[in-house]
Amino acid sequence: MSVSPVDNSNNPLVSLPDEIKVHIVSFLSGVDFTHLTRTCHVFNHFLQEENLWRAETERTFDITCIPESDTWKQKYLSLTKAALKDVLRIVGPHVPPQALINNKTFILQAVKQSGCALEHASEELRNDRDIVLEAVKQKNYALEYASKELRNDRDIVLEAVKQAGYALRYASEELRNDRDIVLEAVKQNGYALEYASEELRNDREFVLEAVKQDGWALQYASKELRNDRDIVLEAEKAKDKES
Repeated sequence: MSVSPVDNSNNPLVSLPDEIKVHIVSFLSGVDFTHLTRTCHVFNHFLQEENLWRAETERTFDITCIPESDTWKQKYLSLTKAALKDVLRIVGPHVPPQALINNKTFILQAVKQSGCALEHASEELRNDRDIVLEAVKQKNYALEYASKELRNDRDIVLEAVKQAGYALRYASEELRNDRDIVLEAVKQNGYALEYASEELRNDREFVLEAVKQDGWALQYASKELRNDRDIVLEAEKAKDKES
């Protein structure tokens, strides 16, 4: 569904002189340009200026000239699309150009398509909360490529294990002892019990949940709970369903 730009002509921000608007939007990315044009009539007109798109294209792709048949906006969008195709060939030797691995706009769009694109981001962006959160929303193990700091971010890790329980293996030691996070992980994938803290692998509630999801997860329970009759029975039931 498309959204029509809102008439913000009475907004003090859009009433500013053009040179001030230029200064403001110079801090935005090309993707931000397109978002802004969809929400504000005044900026929709203002952001058609070729100089703005030229500056963003030169900054992102280090290109200073284009064919006469192209506009700078068209060139920016086509180059972004082409670069995204390269970065998403995760299984091959391709990596994004050096100029792009620290470009937040580019990497953000890449991880929205494939969370594992986070692997190719710069160290700085692997510590960017917005980017990592988008990456772990994908059903893969993007948490592996997040910074050590963000692998200890409760919201990010919780989102990651909801998508892929086995991602618990990449969480910080502290969060592998977090009851809510581990419970979400073993509900999604019983084998995630392997990476739970020793305390939680000896917690009847967690082990029972894990073996209900996958009977073979019993091997990661504490010695005491591997001999718990009810838990063993649940594990066998789950194995029977799988076979």
